[in-house]
Amino acid sequence: MRTVFTLSTLLCLAAATDVQAEWTEFRGPSGQGFVGNAMVPLTWSETDNFTWKKRIGGHFSASPIATHDRIYLFSEEGDTTVVKAAPQYLELAKSHVDGKLMASPAVIGSTLLLRSDSKLYRIE
Repeated sequence: MRTVFTLSTLLCLAAATDVQAEWTEFRGPSGQGFVGNAMVPLTWSETDNFTWKKRIGGHFSASPIATHDRIYLFSEEGDTTVVKAAPQYLELAKSHVDGKLMASPAVIGSTLLLRSDSKLYRIE
């Protein structure tokens, strides 16, 4: 099932988690799906516990990555969007690769591995 991804939930988590925590893999830094000192809101509404909300377009299957002050999003259409994890929406970069990005990326040190339906990309 395809879903259109909005950044609202991710931004709530990014704002609530420890700034030092690097969410570069599935289920977070410890692989357990949480950061020990996070204060995650118990309720959300259109006005409460949102930093901002923005529809960026596309369909998303791959897990996003949050590292330093950036959030990386990978669409099925082959687009990568980088936004700043900040109180205001700020798109830092956008790029495109051939093929569909369906798999979650892998991070090894400062290297990013992206697998499309036709190629494997290594970005340093």
